Amino acid sequence: MPSRPVTFLEKLPLLSSRPVLRHVLAAALSVGACLLRSGLDPWFPPGFPFLTFFPAVIVSVFLLGRGPGTLAAVLCGLMAWYYFIPPARSFAIGPGTALALGFYGAVVVVDITLVEWMQQANHRLRRERERSHDLAEQSARLAERNELLFRELQHRVSNNIQMVGAMLTLHRRGVDHALAKKALDDAAARVGLIGRIQRQLYDIDGKNTDLAAFLQGLVNDLAESDGRVGIRYDIAVEPGITLDGDS
Repeated sequence: MPSRPVTFLEKLPLLSSRPVLRHVLAAALSVGACLLRSGLDPWFPPGFPFLTFFPAVIVSVFLLGRGPGTLAAVLCGLMAWYYFIPPARSFAIGPGTALALGFYGAVVVVDITLVEWMQQANHRLRRERERSHDLAEQSARLAERNELLFRELQHRVSNNIQMVGAMLTLHRRGVDHALAKKALDDAAARVGLIGRIQRQLYDIDGKNTDLAAFLQGLVNDLAESDGRVGIRYDIAVEPGITLDGDS
């Protein structure tokens, strides 16, 4: 069974084996958000210092993980405070500044937490899918093994029935009594009948047996084993009904 392809969301966070690079990229996204905010500053009305920083934080935590996202949140908050909250180019703090920074911190904490929960749920879902895939592979292997064992059992049963019939025929040659010979002949015929029925019920290729054909052959074999000929019979079976050899 081919392995299931891994989706992009299941690969997140990216670069999980290179934490330093992840944090460097988060810092670069933060600086890019600051440059974008500075370039758009003439078109922005006053009072929107964090507008371009929120997307940088969300992208950082979504693509790179909680640690880089937290770094981006801190850097974006500091740059917004220093460059875009009056008085500019200072870390002066007043009641309004404290309130703005408090709202910013609350929003980015909620963003980081929600994205982290989403990724954790996605990882659990991925593990469950991998587990289901492994179980499906094991079930397929077990089913194939059971099918092989069942076919081998059917083959051995058929061989054993033929051996019993051959032994009865062989013993008949050493018997002189007429009734004993007839009894052995009848027994050999019935064993042969059982063998034919068994072969008709189970196709070696694993195919189902047509019910109408099976019943017709069964009646013919029964009549032949009993020494009766010329028996008329009718078989009424809906077309398409089959017997599953595995059952």
